[in-house]
Amino acid sequence: MEKKKLSIKQKFDSPKYRREFIQNTLLWIIRIVLGLIFAFPLYWAITTSFKPLDEIISPTINLLIKNPTFEHYSYVLTWRDYNTNKILIFNALINTLTLTVLGGVLNITVSAIAGYSFAKLKFKGHKVIFRILLLSMMIPGIITMMPTFIVISRLKLWGSFMGVILPGIASVFNIFFMRQFFITLPDELGESAEIDGAGEMRIFFQIYLPQVKPALAALAIFNFQGGWNNFLMPYVVLPTNKLVLSTFIRSFPAENYGQTMAASMLATLPVLILFIVFQKYFMQSVTLTGLKE
Repeated sequence: MEKKKLSIKQKFDSPKYRREFIQNTLLWIIRIVLGLIFAFPLYWAITTSFKPLDEIISPTINLLIKNPTFEHYSYVLTWRDYNTNKILIFNALINTLTLTVLGGVLNITVSAIAGYSFAKLKFKGHKVIFRILLLSMMIPGIITMMPTFIVISRLKLWGSFMGVILPGIASVFNIFFMRQFFITLPDELGESAEIDGAGEMRIFFQIYLPQVKPALAALAIFNFQGGWNNFLMPYVVLPTNKLVLSTFIRSFPAENYGQTMAASMLATLPVLILFIVFQKYFMQSVTLTGLKE
């Protein structure tokens, strides 16, 4: 026998329904307000990149664009180096891709191997070492900055891409991230392969690594975003003739925010596209990360 559907008035007569309705309404209002707050800076940057200079420096605040223009984007895409006559943004793009891809591949490799080791290899003291690594996450990055620069100088990597890449190839958070995935996989997979004569590296690459593709995809997004937006290390380590996109954005005149915002929007676009394409793996990894201690 089918249940009779209740009318809206009958539903509101129920205290439980009224309470849930009020709670859901308040939650949606909070979500919308917070969404608008977080989206407003992005909206302001986009509109500023299309505003002419007279609207940007106008004493009145205009949320809308009266006379949209592409002059800022045109300037950014055609700005050339006075010495080499090369378009700066393309040179910065190549440098950024080099740092991001090479640094990301090395970081993912080290993080995956270390995460697997702490999850599946029961070597002596592995718990103590892992806890020490977790404790190191509590140390602010500013404290380790000076020792990092000293190491870069001693290794004679100052002014080279490796001086930027080398300090970032190992990340404690990424190691912890990969360990949480490997630890959810059954140990029987490796034990069966070991009985069949497989070595540790073969077990890792052929059996366990294909099982953590969502984690690798999420880690690739994290590394790409971090490398793409990295400013401090390229700014301090690399010379002025080796611009990356983050330092390229800083090089525009302070009095013209339109050019800076246009360069920022162009630099943000690849990261946004990457996240949209791989968001399924990203959300899956976030859901599964904390499943097991």
